[in-house]
Amino acid sequence: MFNQCVKFIVALVWLFSSFSLIAASTDITALLAKHDTYSNVKIAPDGKHLAVVVRLDNKRALLFIQLDGFKPAGQIKFPGDIEVGDYHWVNNERVVISLAEASPWDAEPKFYGELYAVNYTGKKGEMIFGFRVDESSNFSRIRAKEAKRAWGEVIDTLQHDDDNILISSTQWTVRGEHHSELLLLNTYTGRSKKIAVSPAPNSQILTNSQGEIRAAVVLTEDYSSELYYYDQKKWHQIPSDKFGERLTAIAVNNSDDGLIILDQFNAKQQGLSELKFTDASRRLIYRDPVVEVSSVALTQKERQAYALRVDDGKPAYLILEGQQKEAQIFKELVAALPGSAVHITSRTDDDNIWVVFSYSDDHAGTYYLYRKDKNSLVELMQRKPELSQIQFAKTEPVQFSASDQTKVHGYITRAAKADSKSMVVLVHGGPHGIRDYWGFDNEVQLLSQAGFNVLQVNYRGSGGYGADFLKAGYRQWGGAVQQDIIAGTRWAIGQGYAEQGKICIMGTSFGGYSAVQSAAIEPDLFSCAIAVSGVYELNLMKTDGDVPLRSFGISYLDEVLGTDPEELKLFSPVHRVATLKAPLLLAHGKKDKRAPMSQAEALREALDKHNKTYKWLEFDNERHGFYDPENRQHYFEQVTQFIRQHTH
Repeated sequence: MFNQCVKFIVALVWLFSSFSLIAASTDITALLAKHDTYSNVKIAPDGKHLAVVVRLDNKRALLFIQLDGFKPAGQIKFPGDIEVGDYHWVNNERVVISLAEASPWDAEPKFYGELYAVNYTGKKGEMIFGFRVDESSNFSRIRAKEAKRAWGEVIDTLQHDDDNILISSTQWTVRGEHHSELLLLNTYTGRSKKIAVSPAPNSQILTNSQGEIRAAVVLTEDYSSELYYYDQKKWHQIPSDKFGERLTAIAVNNSDDGLIILDQFNAKQQGLSELKFTDASRRLIYRDPVVEVSSVALTQKERQAYALRVDDGKPAYLILEGQQKEAQIFKELVAALPGSAVHITSRTDDDNIWVVFSYSDDHAGTYYLYRKDKNSLVELMQRKPELSQIQFAKTEPVQFSASDQTKVHGYITRAAKADSKSMVVLVHGGPHGIRDYWGFDNEVQLLSQAGFNVLQVNYRGSGGYGADFLKAGYRQWGGAVQQDIIAGTRWAIGQGYAEQGKICIMGTSFGGYSAVQSAAIEPDLFSCAIAVSGVYELNLMKTDGDVPLRSFGISYLDEVLGTDPEELKLFSPVHRVATLKAPLLLAHGKKDKRAPMSQAEALREALDKHNKTYKWLEFDNERHGFYDPENRQHYFEQVTQFIRQHTH
């Protein structure tokens, strides 16, 4: 058992006072609309410094903290609209940062492939890759001979090389049809050397523990996977009949002659396996009978799997044999943080100090520091400290039978302060490959605090329950998928979570589509519907938006939607509005590329034609959903007011 957890009180006071990060507002709606205060905490390889992403002036900055005494060591905050994206420790002093940039007309920052390197002191900063590269790191100057109009993505920080990292460089293009160059990039000078070229566009590159290129997983234009291994400076393709669909590569194995993968091969359920390169022989490591593996924890040096997480309701962990050191520590961490999900963000080279992130259904999450030599687990900071005094609701897994007796899983969250009979059916987006998980959800807790029970349904087509369940949702967007959501709603009524006339349905993206489609299919079941960034005319999806522009976009849409225009029309809410009784709240961002404004405008035209009641929210600077906290707060306020109006 670990020594008692303590907090770095002095350090937190410094952080709060220096950057004014704690919101003065006590309004729960405003607090839930905010971005995370702290995120992405990682420790340096030698354990002397921590890096923490913080919100400063509504932008992400990077703080460096000296672990001895928990004192400030440096910071990096970029000028203008540029901010910190993901980052990696390269050595004990230097980090490389993926830059994100917003614009006055677009609230959400975008990644343009630029990489910036800086020391933890905040000094010796250099733009090392991207279209604005120059020797002085002056953002206003561009040296065309060194600038690259390409996406740079970190593949490996090369633990045996203190100066260089391995990146992929992919030319800017609409359809992503270019092969990527694999470059050795110096994080001090920005000089690069081409090592190899990817075997195909849309390649995920994997390296071994020595940082050598060993494998690639490719997503093809027909939305299938190809697998290659790299030997003698050549790519060799593994036959596609040797692995299952939708392959996920986890790591190169310890013997450097194969991969650890997740796939569904000659089985109904996905499993974790080892697949050899040369003969494609395989060894099953683990397969869960109910759900897919959610995540895999890897050892620091060998990058071998030592623990698996599965989510059959609440998260559970399986400790694997053969990696006793890390496995035993992780097992003790899970035991020390009961009732929580546990994730390791980073650890030192000597495996002595670990940064641990833990969260639950009613807590947004806390970062801890574990020291093996002292057997201590120390609380560093909460992800959203402004929420620490609020009592949030618990979320419980549920399951029910659909109309055809298919078993469907989901979650119910009770209203926080009352025995409520009003309920919101909150439909997740995607739809395919996405699912709801147990954990802290700002939107769920907003609705609970406002006095509503919340039902979430992992309808067929959702990810995490096997390929058969996933494919059961194909060409059923307006059919069986909605029937699962409707069956879940009726089940909740039967369980006493809701009463007829006090139920609203809402969602974003596909969830927005479902809100309108389900309300049209069962007009007497839902008292109101809220749809955000939805698609409402499925035929329009084939020609409008960014999905058809992707290399595999048309193949994907043909597979999941079908090719029959009449069937797509039948499953499109714009052609079902005549049956609607529930008033609608529609919200859409003008910059949305996934579900363009043309989708919302088509639905509005149909609603006007049939004299239906709706409320319209339009956001000039938002894309697919809400990024800006003020926009999100305004939307949250409109949502709770709208639901109260129509369910009480």
